[in-house]
Amino acid sequence: MPTALHMLTAGLADVAAPLSLDELDRSGFLGPLFESFGCPAGAQPGAFSAGQGGGCSHDGEWDVLELAAGNETLFLCGDATSSLDVARILTDRGALPEWGMVLVLSQSAGRGQLRRPWVSPRGNVYAALRLPADPPFTADYAALSVGCMLAEGFRTLGIPVQLKWPNDILLDDCKVGGILLEERAGIIIAGIGINCTFAPPVAQLRDGWAVRAASLLEKGYDLTPLALFASLVKNGRFWYLNEIRRAGHGAFPSCAERHLAWMGRGIVVHGGDVDDKPGRIAGLSSEGGLRVRFPDGERVILSGSIVPGS
Repeated sequence: MPTALHMLTAGLADVAAPLSLDELDRSGFLGPLFESFGCPAGAQPGAFSAGQGGGCSHDGEWDVLELAAGNETLFLCGDATSSLDVARILTDRGALPEWGMVLVLSQSAGRGQLRRPWVSPRGNVYAALRLPADPPFTADYAALSVGCMLAEGFRTLGIPVQLKWPNDILLDDCKVGGILLEERAGIIIAGIGINCTFAPPVAQLRDGWAVRAASLLEKGYDLTPLALFASLVKNGRFWYLNEIRRAGHGAFPSCAERHLAWMGRGIVVHGGDVDDKPGRIAGLSSEGGLRVRFPDGERVILSGSIVPGS
């Protein structure tokens, strides 16, 4: 299914800076795979043939340059407070449908789990995805569901990521991505960050309770944010429609377990109901909780974080 690319040339309210084609080209977002969207890098407004877009429109405070036509919607923005802030405004204006995407160059107020600041320089994926109001995205394990969908997308690219329960993406036991969900008035939007070229140093991570961060580039995968994110959502959505929606959301835990990091390995649970207690991962419960075998028996963990045990 083709993706419609819309660039917010004049920015958006107080949350996104203006963005030009030249700046987008220089940002490293595009690369040769930009041509797969039907618009070569460096193209100018009006330079597209029929069916490829290229039109400019103005709607109140915002100007939109259509870079490519399609059935799925992806908004490209300049430097922003956060992709979630942009997505909320677009949703409130009726411009971001379910499965609609937002991708920003950088974030000045990115946020992670427990509202921690998210280091967000240019070169990585800082995205938002409006989720359908259907299970499993409306369940308690919604973040894990998004992670599983992205993991399936990575698998089609030959990148063997795993999911660190409940909302991190790992590659070779290093964090390369994370997910944050925000829900308002029944509308669920996932904030998604993926380290393409930059990873925060150890000093900026939670002391003792965070795995080392890494970029895809240092792991040997040279991917541009635009092509990577659009591909992950496209292929992940295909997995969701064919495996989860068709079989029923009850099939989700078994699908997610095949991507679960540290299965059978020793871990330490921090926070939640069991604080700083060692155990071994046994799998996922039907509610998406983490099944952990402790010396005194198995328990289902519904909150907290985990790190590998010694």
